[in-house]
Amino acid sequence: MIPEPDNEHTSDYLDFDRMLKKLETLTEEKQKIIRLRFWGELKFKEIADAMNKTEVAVKKMFYRALVELKDKIE
Repeated sequence: MIPEPDNEHTSDYLDFDRMLKKLETLTEEKQKIIRLRFWGELKFKEIADAMNKTEVAVKKMFYRALVELKDKIE
């Protein structure tokens, strides 16, 4: 559950909302890796096992997804 914004943190909430919208533009696979890593707090090895991929492949996809998100925000 995402907390409701208050006046003090409204800009943080808007930035987070903007990031979530950009996250949805990524492939399902990249979204899943980011969600498992940040929200699920899983290690790369755990994500790799869950997705039936190598740890190296998951790391590459994760870091490429972060660069892609950064490019979309700027």
